[in-house]
Amino acid sequence: LLAICGVRGEEAPGNAALEHALFVSNHVSWLDIFVINALHPCRFVAKAEIRAWPVLGWLVAAAGTVFIARGNRRELRHIFKGIVSVLGEGERVAFFPEGTVAQQGQVLPFHANL
Repeated sequence: LLAICGVRGEEAPGNAALEHALFVSNHVSWLDIFVINALHPCRFVAKAEIRAWPVLGWLVAAAGTVFIARGNRRELRHIFKGIVSVLGEGERVAFFPEGTVAQQGQVLPFHANL
């Protein structure tokens, strides 16, 4: 997909292989997910509603996504346990605290549950 879109990712020289890493990034485009995953395969945190989306919901669930119920503070323990479990398995986790794609050059408020 990245090649089709003309996107090429490069790592900075000297970066060691990252395990048990937590990536936090602004969500600039839907390609963010593919770029991060191409450079450092990882599991993502996503809003629970995505699980119900046709086709995409199945794909992201099959990829081991950690789903969260945004706006539900009681979910914080579940979110934390899910992320800790994935990191404990030696995998990487990535999330976008803005919770949605922002317009270029704009930073949105972070979601409280993230």
